Amino acid sequence: MEQVQAVSGLGTFVFNVILVFIFVLTKNFSVALSLFLSLVFIMFVGFFVKFFFFRPRPDKQKFRSLLEKVDASSFPSVHAARAVAVLVILGLFFHSFFWWFFLSVLAFLVGLSRIILKRHRLIDVLAGFVLGFLVGFLVCFLVF
Repeated sequence: MEQVQAVSGLGTFVFNVILVFIFVLTKNFSVALSLFLSLVFIMFVGFFVKFFFFRPRPDKQKFRSLLEKVDASSFPSVHAARAVAVLVILGLFFHSFFWWFFLSVLAFLVGLSRIILKRHRLIDVLAGFVLGFLVGFLVCFLVF
C-alpha cells in the first residue's frame, strides 16, 4: 500500500511546486510558468466544482467546516487533473514520444492509485483527467 501512496504523491500540490522550482532553476521559465498556472487554475476550478457539486469520497471523510467539506468532496480528482496537466505541458515541451508515453503511464497510475486508496471513484478520476487535459493545453496555448 505504501507504493500506491507514493504513486498518488505524484499528483500532490507539493510535487507540482517542486516541478515548478526545478524548471525555474534550469531557466525554463515558460515551462515553469505553464506548470504554475496549471496548478493555480486546477486548484481554483477544483475548489469551486467541489464546493457546488459535493460528492462524498468512497471512504466517507468527515468534515466540520466549509474547507473540510470541500476537501471531503471527491469530484473531480484534483490529483488526476494535476498529473495530466503535467503530462500535457512536459509532453509538449520535450516533443518526444518517450516522454508522452512515460508521463501517460504515470498519470494513469496516479488516477488508479486514487481509486485503490478509496479517495475517488472512476468518474472522479476521469473528470480529473479531462480537467487536466483542458487546463494543460489552455496554459500551453497561452504561454508557449
